Amino acid sequence: MLVALVAFVAAGCGTGAGTPKEGAGEGKTNAADATPKAAAKPIRAVATIYPLYDLVKQIGGDGVLVEQLVPPGAAPHDFEPTPGDIRKIADADVYFYVGAGFERWLDKVRANVDPAKTKLVDVSVGLDLLPGHAHEDGDELDHGHGDEADAAQGSGPAPGDAHGMAAPGQASETTQEAGHDQSDETPAAAPSYDPHIWLSIANLKQIGRTMAAALADLRPEDKATFEANYDALARTLDRIDQAFRDGLKAAKTRQFVVSHQAFGYLARDYGLEQISISGLMNEDPTPKELQAIIDEIKAKDIRYIGFESLTENKIARQVQKETQARAVELSTLENITKEQLARGVHLQDLIEQNFDTLLVMLGAREGR
Repeated sequence: MLVALVAFVAAGCGTGAGTPKEGAGEGKTNAADATPKAAAKPIRAVATIYPLYDLVKQIGGDGVLVEQLVPPGAAPHDFEPTPGDIRKIADADVYFYVGAGFERWLDKVRANVDPAKTKLVDVSVGLDLLPGHAHEDGDELDHGHGDEADAAQGSGPAPGDAHGMAAPGQASETTQEAGHDQSDETPAAAPSYDPHIWLSIANLKQIGRTMAAALADLRPEDKATFEANYDALARTLDRIDQAFRDGLKAAKTRQFVVSHQAFGYLARDYGLEQISISGLMNEDPTPKELQAIIDEIKAKDIRYIGFESLTENKIARQVQKETQARAVELSTLENITKEQLARGVHLQDLIEQNFDTLLVMLGAREGR
């Protein structure tokens, strides 16, 4: 009996000891499950120029680590990527580029980047692109204008037009599937399309949608966040757009003079006409064109000329001097300074400044 009792107690103790161990094990498992999972690494993105960089930064939020390829303060039209820049793109998860012939060195990227590793996103796909024009020694000036009819109907090239290319807005699925980009066939001296797509709020909203979709493809679990960030940005852009339209009601003219032919999309959006001194890629006018520009400014008593802040245009300064027009800063938004970047200046801030300046140039508001 004593032996049996000892055996019974020992067995009972063993069973009791085993139960807490299982419980402890279950407790540890539950504790591990309750511990938050390590945050996913941010999507690594590269964007050619500041407008794309800032859009990605705002839409991606904390989920994206983005770098700007063209350094702050540099002139994008003169930029040529170094081998280090190409490696930066190759190491990224996604590269957002302007397209429309802006990156004339894009073939170097394609030759050195694995598309299976780095997603290449042409943000111009799906937009109604304006045709490009080089300065020509002709009788009439090419103002790069957009009147009310053009704004309503769109003035991009039609499929099978003289450029020999389908309109990107109508062939976006085909171009994406084939990996086609307009820059493949765009000569440096005479771009087939106006690449300054970011100067239109309507374009920026479409570009933002393209970016949000690309980021969601890479990180589906954050899709709702990317879309919410885009929606907030779009509401801000809509407010800025409406305020400018309201201001234009008091405009005394629809023409404005700029040193660089970069504002065609903006002009089309609002039924305005830009008179440009230098061309799309900052090429100089011919002497005949230069004299025609000076004569037109004098004849129409145009009081202001809009200049870029990061690029000095000596010919435009000559025009200003001869016409006695006042120089004002009108940013092409292509880039910002290191100081502006450090202050966290956003694209929408610069757009509002531009619109304030344009209202002065158009006579809708008194200049300071």
